[in-house]
Amino acid sequence: MSEITNLTKWQECFAANRTFPLASNRLFVGIPLLIGNIFAVSANSTLLFILIKNWSTLGSNKFNLLILHLAAAHCFYESINFISSIPSLFASVPIYSSDFVQTATAFFNTPPATTVLWMNTLIALERFAYFLLPQLHLFMNRAYIRQALPLSLWILANAMSIASEIHGCKKRFNQWNMVYTFDCSNCKLTDTLTILDLMTGMSQFLPIILVVCYVITFMQIFNIKFIRTSANEMTLRNTNAEIKVVS
Repeated sequence: MSEITNLTKWQECFAANRTFPLASNRLFVGIPLLIGNIFAVSANSTLLFILIKNWSTLGSNKFNLLILHLAAAHCFYESINFISSIPSLFASVPIYSSDFVQTATAFFNTPPATTVLWMNTLIALERFAYFLLPQLHLFMNRAYIRQALPLSLWILANAMSIASEIHGCKKRFNQWNMVYTFDCSNCKLTDTLTILDLMTGMSQFLPIILVVCYVITFMQIFNIKFIRTSANEMTLRNTNAEIKVVS
C-alpha cells in the first residue's frame, strides 16, 4: 500500500513485495482468533480459580499441580494475543510504530507458548510413568521434584526466549502475513543451523513423544494383551476396573 508511511525498519522488511491484507482477509483470521482467545482465557481462568480456591483439597492430588501450571501458561499465552496479534489483525494500517513495543508484546507470547508445549509433554510422561514405570513416578512425585519440574520448564522457556532475543532472533507480529514471525531477524547460529531449526525440531519432536506416551498409556489402561492361541488368533482382555480408570 503506497499510502503507508512511517514504517519501522522491520515493518518495511515485512512489507517488501507484499500488499497490506484486505479487511475481509484480516477479519477472516481475526474474528475466529478473538472468539477462540476469549473462550480459552475464560475456560483456563475458571479452571485456575477452581484449583486455587479448592487447593486445600485438590492439592492433595499431585497431578493437579501440573494442571495448575498448564492452565496458567495457557492464560498467559493467550492473553498476550489481546495486545499483540488481535489488535494488529483488526487495524486497517500498520500499528506499533515503535519496534520496542512490537518485540515486547510478541516476546511475552513465546515463553508461555513454549511452556504449554513442554507442560503437555510432561503431563503425558507423568501419566506414562504412573501406569508403566511406578518407580519413576514415585521419583517424580517426591516433594522437591514435583515442585521443581514445572518451575524448571518456566525458567528454561524464559531463558531460551531471552537468549534468542539477545542473539538478535526477535519475534514480531507480521501484519502483512498475519502471523507471528522471526523474519527479518538474525536467527543464524552457524552457516547451516538457525534458532528456528531448533524450535521447529522441538515443536515436532515433543508432540511425537506426547502421542506415543498417551497411546501406550491407554493401551495399558485398557490392559490390551494379545495372546496367541493355538489357532493363532488374537484375544482381547478388558476388565470393568480398567474401564473405571479410563472414566
